[in-house]
Amino acid sequence: MSNEGILRSWKEISRYLGCDRKTSARWETECGLPVRRIDTKSSRSRVFAYQSELDQWLAHKQVSSMPAREGRGLRGFVFPAAAVVLVLAAGLILKSTGILFSTPRIPVLTILSTVPPGSLEQDYILAEGFRMEIQRRLSASGRLQVTRSPSGAVSKASIWTALDSSVRPDFVLESSLRRQNDRPELSVLLRRRQNEKVVWSDTYDNPLNGLNACLNDVCGHIFDVLKIAPPKRGERAGELTD
Repeated sequence: MSNEGILRSWKEISRYLGCDRKTSARWETECGLPVRRIDTKSSRSRVFAYQSELDQWLAHKQVSSMPAREGRGLRGFVFPAAAVVLVLAAGLILKSTGILFSTPRIPVLTILSTVPPGSLEQDYILAEGFRMEIQRRLSASGRLQVTRSPSGAVSKASIWTALDSSVRPDFVLESSLRRQNDRPELSVLLRRRQNEKVVWSDTYDNPLNGLNACLNDVCGHIFDVLKIAPPKRGERAGELTD
């Protein structure tokens, strides 16, 4: 996984955003700035961030903070209100005639990414990078809702409790990165949440050697097990090449 696009301190994050450190920290607390920590349980832990996530956050912030048009007055709301009424009326007509059908529910998969305590900083960043890329590739199909594990959960029991109280996934992908003989080893395990049954698992020795093949294999097996058609080749934006 390339280290390009990773900001490894508040100084680098603030410089990238064009503000001071205090403002960046305030944006994290008040506005959800996507800043990550090596130790998720400590607010004093070293931080890092991905430029791509900061860019997405900035784009959303600029759109959501745009001021409303001035001088619009009450007259400006007449046509939008009429349009809403027409849309609602059309929806009721279609529903009553049986033309409008409900869309099938999209299954939800949550990724639990773990690293053994005391691991190297680069392993935490590498594990998060794997999690982000797997989530991006699975989401590209448009037929699977992919989320990340809730923060603050430590034990397996607390993880399940946190999941059930938030996203309530149908499947959970447990991704664990550890070192064997000073080489990274990635273990993945797909579990059905309803009965916690393992439906697929595999281990990849030194996944950085042939990274794209490793990611394709993980996502391909998940699509097969869930019986979901994978995205077309043109839809895999940003796919890595060996």
